[in-house]
This record gives sequence, structure tokens and C-alpha cells, in this order.
Amino acid sequence: MKKRFRRVMIGLGVLAALIFAAACESPVTPEPTPKPAPVPTIRSVAFGAGRYVAVGDGGAIFSSSDGGATWSRRESSATTHLLTVIYEKNLFVAMGDNGIIRTSPDGEQWTRRSYGDDAYLSSVVYAAGRFVAVGGVGVIVTSTDGAVWEETVSNTKQHLRFVVYGGKKFVAVGRNETIVTSSDGITWSRTHSASSSSTANRLWEVIHAADRFVAVGDNGVVLTSKDGTTWSRSIEGRTNRDGSKNNLYGAAYKPSGKYVAVGNRGTVLHSSNGTSWTLSDVIPALLDVIYADGKFVAVGSRQRILISSDGVTWNRRNIGERGTGLLLTVFHGGGKFVAAGQKGIIFTSIDGVGWTKRTLN
Repeated sequence: MKKRFRRVMIGLGVLAALIFAAACESPVTPEPTPKPAPVPTIRSVAFGAGRYVAVGDGGAIFSSSDGGATWSRRESSATTHLLTVIYEKNLFVAMGDNGIIRTSPDGEQWTRRSYGDDAYLSSVVYAAGRFVAVGGVGVIVTSTDGAVWEETVSNTKQHLRFVVYGGKKFVAVGRNETIVTSSDGITWSRTHSASSSSTANRLWEVIHAADRFVAVGDNGVVLTSKDGTTWSRSIEGRTNRDGSKNNLYGAAYKPSGKYVAVGNRGTVLHSSNGTSWTLSDVIPALLDVIYADGKFVAVGSRQRILISSDGVTWNRRNIGERGTGLLLTVFHGGGKFVAAGQKGIIFTSIDGVGWTKRTLN
């Protein structure tokens, strides 16, 4: 009886100890569900070596070898934004904030390059045997092979936004209506700037078509030039009810003789000579436009893409849901249109009419 009693007491003691230990033990905290990495904004697209390459914020680089259907992230060793990418001379060249430059022959393996400074680079072109890139505080850098880059004297401290080559001349445009030109990409001359603070518009883009340079910018300004040296002011943008004017962000040209410029508040302007412009339509904000495969394609807010065969009459294509970001760029190459922008949104199209949403992996 005593043994039985003792066994019971021992059992109760063990049970009490277990209960006490369980009460004192810290509860097990479940592993937190990892948050998905934020999808970066895509700012530029290029095609070459059978691949599409898209670059964007946080040093993001994605490539696709199946016509833009699937996209895979590539290591860039960059953390700041990549703003532009091109494919020329059998080489992808991407560049952006803090002077970062990355190059790749195949769009998959990328090599770090440098020009020795940290001003951002926003636009690059290849012509006359060299790459020419422009950016912050008037920086202009050049390279003949994409590996070694050297800074040259631009004769301006104004931020440069875009560079183009045409008529045997490089032309770069930027802040305060600054325009600089060069015949070789090395020696530059300033050919235009704002005459006063009241006309200090930022020029966003310049194209060369039909033997004419056309530059577009803030407050609807359009500047034109035959030689890149002497510039004429074509228009100031349409005045809105609140007294403001529409900024123009992009321009394109149809070879049969039609210029188109697009901008905020849905501004679409068209011109047959680059000097006299007509307002086409008022639609959601537009940030980029190209002409390819027999049509103009313009992109902007609310994931709407506009297409036009003549630059006058436009058809809207609703390709996504509202609230998912702006489309910032549209590109044509490799037989496809590619539109991309904020939050990693990317769409492809064979004809510019039917669009398919893609996913960045």
C-alpha cells in the first residue's frame, strides 16, 4: 500500500513538473512568411543576339530568349537605377544613376564598367564608330568598344536628358533648353539655351527625321533645326483651363511624312513638316511613342496603349487594370513590340494591337 501510494505521489509529482515546465516554456514562434521582393520599375528595353533585355530600378536586369514570353533576372552587381539600354556593335550597354555602366555580349553575363565619375547617365547612342552617352551636370562620355569610357568636355553644366545622331552630327538636349552638338562625339558646342528663366524648359527628347532635328519638352515647347546649330521655336503647348501647359515627353516620325509628339494630360500633336502642329486628341497621360511596323504606338497611364496609322486618328487598347502603374517605355525589335513600366509591368505584341501580359521572374 505504501509502495502504491508512493508511485502515485511520484507520478503526480512528475506530472506537476511537466505542467510547470510547459507553462514556463516560451511558445514556439512560427517562421514569418517571407515577403516577395518588390518588382522593380522597368525603364528601357533593347533587343540583340536573339534576346530582349529590360533594365530598371535597383540595378535590375532581365532577359528573354523566347520572344519576350518569359523573363529571367540577371546579376548586375548594381544597386542604383539603370535608366537606359541599347544593343550595338554586338554588345548590350546599360547605364544609369551614379555613373554605373554594365555591358554584355549576350544579355546574361554582365561586366562592370566605369568612366571615373558618378554623374548619372540617361541616354546612349552608337554612331560614327563610337558610343556616346549623356547625363547629369552636362556629363558626356564616349567609348569605341564599350569597355573603356572617357569623359569629354560638353561646354555645359546643365543636365542632359537625351542624345541622338543624324545628319552626320550628334545632338544632345536637356535642362533649360540646353542643346549641344558634335560632329565626332568628342568636341562639343552649345548651340541653344533658354533665353530667360521664363522659358527655361527642360527638353526631354530629340529625334532626327526627314533631314530635320525635332526636340520636345516642358510647356509644350517644340524646337526644330536643319543642321543642329540654328534652332527655331515651333510652338508652345496648348494652354489648359487652369492656365498650365502640357509637357511633351516623346516624339516619333512616320517616313511618309508625319511627326507625332506626345505628353501629359493626353496631349497628342501631329505635324507634316515639324513646324506647324495640330492637336489630335486628349487622353490619359502619354510618356513615350514610337513608329514601327506601319503604325505609331504610344504608352502612358492606366495601362492604355494607343495606336495610329496616320498620327491623327488614334485607337485605345485597354491592356491592364487601373492602379498598377504607368507604362514608361515602348520598344520595337526582333519582330515584337514591348511596353514596360512601373511595378514590373511588361507586355508584348506582334502587331501592336493585341497585347499579352508577361511576368518578370
